[in-house]
Order: sequence, then structure tokens, then C-alpha cells
Amino acid sequence: MKDKIRAIVMFLIAGLCIYYGYSQRHEAEVQRAKVEDLYRQIKTLQQEAEAARMEAAKLRAALEKEKATAQQAIEEVQKKSTKK
Repeated sequence: MKDKIRAIVMFLIAGLCIYYGYSQRHEAEVQRAKVEDLYRQIKTLQQEAEAARMEAAKLRAALEKEKATAQQAIEEVQKKSTKK
């Protein structure tokens, strides 16, 4: 009788261990999926940030060009007004 009780107790313990192991593995898979999703989001955001930096650099260059053109036009007007 004691052997049967021990066997049942050991069987229950083994079952709990299997369940706990399964739940831990499942939780690890869920966490891994979350990490992979976050990694993809980070990568996308980095690419978008790089594109935004490049666009900002283009806009700064265009602004500098416009400033130079405007300054040149102002200087020409000033030269014409001083010649009169």
C-alpha cells in the first residue's frame, strides 16, 4: 500500500514538473516572440530615423542655397542702388 501511495505521489510530482516545464517553455516562446517583434520595430524606426536625417540634410542644403541666392540678389540690388 505504501508503495502505491509513493508511486501516485511521484506520478503527481512528475506531472507537476511536466506542466511547470511546459508552461515555462511556453512563456519563453512568448517572450522570444515579443523580443523579436520589438527588434523589428526598432530596426524599422532606425531606418525611418536615417531617412528623416537624410531628408533634413537635403532640406538644410536647399535652405543654404536659397539663402545664398537671396543674399546675392540683395547685394546686386545694393550695387545697383549705389551706382545711381
